[in-house]
Amino acid sequence: MLTLKKLIGSLFRVVKGVGFFLGGALLALIVFKGALLGGFLTAWVIGYGIVQSFAPNITGKKRGHVPDGRAVFLWALALAGCCAATALGLNTELAQQVVLLGGWMVFGALFAVNSSLHS
Repeated sequence: MLTLKKLIGSLFRVVKGVGFFLGGALLALIVFKGALLGGFLTAWVIGYGIVQSFAPNITGKKRGHVPDGRAVFLWALALAGCCAATALGLNTELAQQVVLLGGWMVFGALFAVNSSLHS
């Protein structure tokens, strides 16, 4: 039975996913030109799906271990740490495109696993 809580949770996941996808598209526009943009977005969606398919192995769901609030907190902390590391990396001598792309790829992988915790 669909409850209001489940409906709101589902809508929230969709909104987060759309926002994350648009952020990736913005990054791709900054880093890539022309046909590479379509290739990047295709690789992004495929890579996200691959990581999310392995997420039950990473979180322990496949072995019957149900992640608790502590696991959710630790994955959220990893997401925050990734954002902080990317921001700090932009203030170094490294190429900004490399820092942004690398930060977003790591964030995408962590987000895919984190998203699976709530499913």
